[in-house]
This record gives sequence, structure tokens and C-alpha cells, in this order.
Amino acid sequence: MAGISDTESYIRTFLDGGAPSARHPKCDVDCGGLSAPIKIALRDNVSYIVAAVLINEADEVLFMQEAKASCKGSWYLPAGRVERNESLDEAVYREVLEETGLEFTPTAVIFIESIQGTWMRVTYTGHVTGGKLKTTEEADKESLQAAWFPVKDGFPTDENLIIRAPDRKSVV
Repeated sequence: MAGISDTESYIRTFLDGGAPSARHPKCDVDCGGLSAPIKIALRDNVSYIVAAVLINEADEVLFMQEAKASCKGSWYLPAGRVERNESLDEAVYREVLEETGLEFTPTAVIFIESIQGTWMRVTYTGHVTGGKLKTTEEADKESLQAAWFPVKDGFPTDENLIIRAPDRKSVV
């Protein structure tokens, strides 16, 4: 069974314009048909996004409340852009820590999405290993707070919450 670093290496081969010689066991795309390399450059012609779906012992999902002006107050999974020279694992760890205050160990990639090769979102799951859940007193430019919510059919059961990007339902 391929680990996260194997999966990341496989994805990086794609992003660097290459075609892996063998099909990855966690990938439902056959790579054998790629011929011409495409050079992809972070923030120049492609955006890499990471997200995390974290579930606690009570089967609640971790959400963070947005601080950005365009979606301030809405709730979303911890997510954000990969920075230059940052691995996917490092990026998702950083985003979860910045937005929720929690440390975690990524254990699996559970969803990969791409739009015409210029935008890619890799969603992880994993286990919380430490940290302290961000409160409103600790609000910053990354998020206003974080909280665990029971979910049903992919959404928190609290009907008063405003959820940003309902497309994430398929991942949760």
C-alpha cells in the first residue's frame, strides 16, 4: 500500500509534466497516455490547495470560521494554498495549525480534484496530535475560531451555520 509520501511523489511527477511509468494504486487515472511535458509553476499558472477532513472520537468534523473579508463568518474545512518550496504534507499541517490551533499527523489523501490542470486541491485526513482549539479570543487573519460539529450527510447538523463551499459535502 502506497504511503502519503509515495502519493505526493506521484502527484509531483504529474505537476512537473511527467507521466509515471506505472499506475499508482490510489489513483483512478491511467497515466500512460501523457506524451508532451507541461511545465507547471506555482502561482504562475497553477494553484495547489490542501484541505483536511478531521474527525474526532465523537464523530464530529473539524471546521474553522473564515476571517477573509469575502467569506467572513462562514465555516469551512481547514484549507489553503501551498507555499513555494513547501511539500503537500507540510502545507496541510501548517494550514490546520494556523486555522484551528491543532497539530495533526496526515494519514491519507482522501480526495484529489483538478480543474484543467491549473488548479488542484488535495484533501487529507489524519489524527489530531496536540495543540489547542482556536477560540474567538485568538482570532487572526487566518480564521476567527475553530470548532467540532456533528455532521449528517456531509454537513454540520447546526442549521444556523453558514457553510462556505457546499462542494465539500462529497468529501466529508
